[in-house]
Order: sequence, then C-alpha cells, then structure tokens
Amino acid sequence: RRDAKAVKPLAKLACDADSIVAEAAIRALGKIANESAAKVIASLRKEANPALQRPLGDASLRCAAQLGESGKTKAAAAICEELVATSQPANVRRGAFNALTRLDKDGDEQRILQTLRSGDALLKPVAIAAVRSLRSETASETFARKLPGLTSEEKVWMIESLAARADGPARAAIIG
Repeated sequence: RRDAKAVKPLAKLACDADSIVAEAAIRALGKIANESAAKVIASLRKEANPALQRPLGDASLRCAAQLGESGKTKAAAAICEELVATSQPANVRRGAFNALTRLDKDGDEQRILQTLRSGDALLKPVAIAAVRSLRSETASETFARKLPGLTSEEKVWMIESLAARADGPARAAIIG
C-alpha cells in the first residue's frame, strides 16, 4: 500500500532487538520506498548490525528504483552511489551500478569506461552488459576499441553486448 504514515512506526521496529522483526520492518520500508523511508533506511545502513546489511541493501535499491521512476533521479542516484561502494554486498553493488547506468541520460558511458579501467572484477561484467543499452551513436566504436585489452572471458561478454546493439560499427568489430 506504500502508506507514508507507516514510516515512523516501522523505523522504530527496524531497530528492534529481534532481528526477524527488524528485517521485516526494513523490508516494509523498502516497499514504501518514498523519500522518508529512504532516509530511514540510509541511517540504518550506517548503524545497523551486519546481519541486516543484506535486507538494508535490498530495501535501498527498491527505494532508489521507486524514486527514479517518480522522477527524483538525483535522490535515486545518490542512494546508488553509496551502494556501489566496495563495503556493500556483491548483489547490492551490482544492482546499484546497473541502476546508475539506467538513471543517466546517456546510459553512463563514462562510468562504464571507468569501471573497465578500474579492474573491479565484480562490476566489470555488469559494466560490459550495460554497453548493449547505451544510447550513444559512437558507443559501439568506443567499446570495440576496448576488446584487445580485455581477458578472453570479458571479450566474450563484450562481443555479446556489441552484437545486441546490432549496428554497423558493432558488426565490424565482431567480424573483424
């Protein structure tokens, strides 16, 4: 129901000593996914016990998605920027990276390039997969030039992403 009036009582329950109660409250806050719920979840991420980090990450991603859908892309991007940090669980980092590329008008080509250069093994496959959705007309050429510097496995992923783009430069890069 996304009842905004439930945020305050759920915030109290999210701090309950019983981790089952706390997790249920966190999940409910993630379903409400408004700005108030996002703020509560953000503060809980900073102080919560490690056992609650996974549900907090999932709830944060839900909030970011809902905020992004409602046009609050800056708030959504801010949440995702925090979640893409190396201190977060792998699934949360991947989800946040993917969300950031969708939130950006051009698909966040620069973020993808930066990730390819960084050597972040966890995010590289997500970055390469995002190439297929880039809106830039020069994306296929840009990422085709990255093929020689990739590992064999990464080359396979990049070729798949370029093939999904189905444009001339991608075809040229794949065929040779």
